[in-house]
Amino acid sequence: MNNPGYQTRRHKNAPFGVVASQMKIDIERDGAITESLEMTLAISDTGKTATSDLPDHH
Repeated sequence: MNNPGYQTRRHKNAPFGVVASQMKIDIERDGAITESLEMTLAISDTGKTATSDLPDHH
């Protein structure tokens, strides 16, 4: 893997303390990058009326 990286932004009032997280991984084969994976997660709502988009976790 070449240049794996991540960045996490936190805030004391956010659930689990995380407001955003970004991850990047480059996959190499024979010295060349064949795939780049990137994922960004961000909090979209907080408070008593906030709900999860995950199945069966509302």
